[in-house]
Formats: sequence, C-alpha cells, structure tokens
Amino acid sequence: MLSLQPGDIIDVVAPGSACTPEVFQKSMLWLKAQGFVPRYPEDILKPEIFVAQSDEKRFHYLMDAFKAKDSKAVWCLRGGYGSIRILDRLSKIKSLPRKKWLIGYSDITTLHQWLNQKMKWPTLHAPLLDRGGLGHFSEAEKNELLGVLT
Repeated sequence: MLSLQPGDIIDVVAPGSACTPEVFQKSMLWLKAQGFVPRYPEDILKPEIFVAQSDEKRFHYLMDAFKAKDSKAVWCLRGGYGSIRILDRLSKIKSLPRKKWLIGYSDITTLHQWLNQKMKWPTLHAPLLDRGGLGHFSEAEKNELLGVLT
C-alpha cells in the first residue's frame, strides 16, 4: 500500500465544483500544516457554470496529476458536480504510469470507480480538501485520515 511522508507532494485537482479563492487558500494552508506540499494548476479556479474549469482543462489537470512522477496522491478540492462530464475522456485512457492515492468523495465517486475498475489504483473515499480549509475536521477525524494516508 502507498504511504505518504512529510514533505511529499500532493497534486490538488478540482474535477467538480469550485470554491472561493479564500477557501482555496485556507485549504492549501491546511494541507501544508499537515506536512505536505500542495501542487496545483495556477488557474485551477476559473469557475464555469457549476464546475471549477472547462471540461477540457479539468480533464487535462487530472491527467497531469495522475501522470506526475513526483507525487504520491491526488486530492480533490471539491465534489459537487462535474466529474462525470470528463468520464468519456477518461474511458479512452488505457493505462497510467504508476499508482497513487485518489482522495475525495461525493461527485468524485465516479473517478474512484474508474480508477478501481480500470486502472486497479487504490483510492480513499474520504473528505474533500476544502473541508480541511473550512475547519470541518475534528482532531480525531484529521488524525484518522492522516493515519490511513501515512
């Protein structure tokens, strides 16, 4: 099983809904406070109707995160709506270079199923990253989540 260590890069993606820039910044600070290095596209939040970016860009950013050789996890910023709209593009992918965690829930379940069934990747149906930025984790929940990842 994959194990994260302090200092590891986590690719942050927004395959579904957007959040406010303030919540995004708080979420990145929360991730850094857990000892990780967040990496994300500069224009991750250019909201379109109901989603964080165009379908094409969200797919491109997700694939970049999946293919990145120097990260061990891809953590989804929000769920909501949008992942299913890029599933047709994902269905054309035959393989990915190496396994890493996908973390998220809600609309992200579509991605979990695709990765589990087609790529045989480990995924963690767990809180979205904006929950950390919003302070929605109790200390016990945070410790349990980080315990699984590390």
